Amino acid sequence: RRLLKQLPDTDHPGSALYVLLGELCCQLGRYEEARAALARAGTAPDYRLWYYLGLCQLQAGARQDARRSFAQAVRHLHPDIATLRLAEMSRVLQGRS
Repeated sequence: RRLLKQLPDTDHPGSALYVLLGELCCQLGRYEEARAALARAGTAPDYRLWYYLGLCQLQAGARQDARRSFAQAVRHLHPDIATLRLAEMSRVLQGRS
């Protein structure tokens, strides 16, 4: 909240700021606050929104909701990044064999 107050135009923070606030709250173990912040982010196409929402849902015992949120997070990963990560993992695993 202090971060949001320091930024200009705090009356209308964008979804990216709510995702950041949700991420920070989640990392601090303040899952209810994180969930509320993430809900204010709307349905932004940001994998972090869905990932941290999934973590909050897990903490609340809503496993099915968490599973859907994690699936949504994967859908919002940039395909080039996902491909690069998989190629990187493959190279590492082949090097170990």
